[in-house]
Amino acid sequence: EIIVNSVGRTVRVLNQIPPEPGNTLTLSLDLPLQQQAEALLAGEKGAIVMLDVNTGGVLALASAPTFDPNMFARRFSKAEWEAVINDPDGPLQNRALQSAYPPGSIFKLIMAVAGLENGMITPETTVACTGGGRYYGEYKSCNAVHGTVNLEAAIGRSCNVYFYELGTRLSRQQIIEVAQRYGLGARTGIDLLNEKTGILPTDEWIAQAPPPRDGNWYPGETIGLSIGQGPINTTPLQLARMAATLATGFRITPHLVEAVENAAGREIEMAP
Repeated sequence: EIIVNSVGRTVRVLNQIPPEPGNTLTLSLDLPLQQQAEALLAGEKGAIVMLDVNTGGVLALASAPTFDPNMFARRFSKAEWEAVINDPDGPLQNRALQSAYPPGSIFKLIMAVAGLENGMITPETTVACTGGGRYYGEYKSCNAVHGTVNLEAAIGRSCNVYFYELGTRLSRQQIIEVAQRYGLGARTGIDLLNEKTGILPTDEWIAQAPPPRDGNWYPGETIGLSIGQGPINTTPLQLARMAATLATGFRITPHLVEAVENAAGREIEMAP
């Protein structure tokens, strides 16, 4: 407890409590991976997430642009604070778990699972890609002319046409059921604050979505959904967990905290 003058200088100390050693926090981060992730994002906007697929431990979690946290360990001016909060690049926003984006082509893995489980395709099912196609009156392009591709080749080459065709066979509900099962549209449960859920076009979302949506879903929208576009937003962290689940068959809960010890070296049990 101190008295300061009008310019913030300490005039007198009224009371002081000696500091006590705090708890020791052990994180799951892999320092070289974290440093590399931050280096890759230098000068960019985006996020990088790496998970241990067996434990859910976060090996790297980087968001850019960022800010210097040392600012909060000292007194800072109103101008400094306003410069951070008014920065149009949003440095205080953790893009890995607090921003949601259309997943894009990684969503094709969900489409593949939905197609296989619902018997719409087999691994040997082929589609002829000529660089695009017309679906429900609108031409949709691919990223190249891939020729005849099976499921493995379609995933490897990220062939839009293959998944457009799959989108004509699957219903929105069949796709969303698989997406939900792999954790999209829901918080992962990571031990950090303010995690976003993202958006999945469920029946409830469609009914409550604001204008210009009219409460309906149109077949052409399923074509966009089949390549991870349209009214669907996911966080990078959700997608990392989705990929881990696809790789192992087990859903993990991402976490940063590995252990907490008190000053005496005894481990403190963490709440689940």
